[in-house]
Parts: sequence; structure tokens; C-alpha cells
Amino acid sequence: MKKNKDKLAHNFSLALFASEKDLEQKKNYADQLNAISSLFMGSRDFVLFLTSPTIAITEKAALFESAHISPKVVSFLEIIIEQNDQSLLTQIARDFSHQTQRVTKTASGTVWAHKKTDIQKDVLSQLQENLSRVLNKKVSLTVVEDKEIIGGFKAEVGDLSLDATFKSALNTLNNTGSL
Repeated sequence: MKKNKDKLAHNFSLALFASEKDLEQKKNYADQLNAISSLFMGSRDFVLFLTSPTIAITEKAALFESAHISPKVVSFLEIIIEQNDQSLLTQIARDFSHQTQRVTKTASGTVWAHKKTDIQKDVLSQLQENLSRVLNKKVSLTVVEDKEIIGGFKAEVGDLSLDATFKSALNTLNNTGSL
């Protein structure tokens, strides 16, 4: 069942991606889909609004239009809502972003640290530069707080992950018998 949903989300994403030729517009669509996906994941009220059968699709579309979502993305969202596939929004946004990044030779990732201020700008720049060199893409990183990280950081860009936390280092030392 999960594979079918993944395939459906990929097909929806491909359809929107293929419908737009302008690369800058594709980047804009990716940003809009990611914002809508974040709202969908973070707001129960938004989920109830989108999934409510008592609210007309035109009202839902009007909300997106008022938020300056592009007409093509609004039409795309109307189709998803009509098909009752709102649960695919996150997968569609992720897939669309990956397609856009593949074409633009860019990648975005996340760095987790105890506090955002724990990652100094020069360290973040150096990490972005090194990851860009390894991946042969321009990498941009977003720092996110994770209170479970006591020291160090974790980073993830696509399938590549790096765990430079104190906990990981201690586990490595413990497993090698160096402690």
C-alpha cells in the first residue's frame, strides 16, 4: 500500500513538474508546495479545513489564492483535493523539490544542533562547501534545534548523513574499546 502511495505522489509531482518549462517558476512551485506541506504537517486546523467535505473546493482554492499561491499550483491542489489525496502533499512536495534540485544541481539539507547558535557561521559555511564538493552540487543547509543533542551536530543532505554528535563519538570510542 505504501509503494502505491509513493508512486501516486511521484506521478502527481511529475505531472506538475512537466507542466512548467521555466526553471525559476519550478523553484517557486517547490517553495510553495513545501510551505503548504509544512502547514499541513503542523496545523490540525489546516488538515481539517482541507479534508472537510462540507467546505467547497472553490473555498479551499480561494484560501490558496489569497496566500499568493500561483494559479497552476492552485489548480494542481484542487485536483489533489478532489481526489481526496491531501495526505500525499508532503510526499509530493518532497518529490517535486528533489526533481527541481536534480535539474538545478542544487541540494538542500538540515543540520541539527542543541541550539541554532551552537553552529557558528564559519563552520556552517565550511560544511556547506565540503558537502558541495562531495556531492558536486551547490548545497544549502538549514539549522534546526534538537534538544536531545548535547554537543556536536548531525547533518543530512538527501541520502547522505553525518553524525558528529558527542553521543556518536562516545559510542564509537566505547565500541572500539578505547574508553
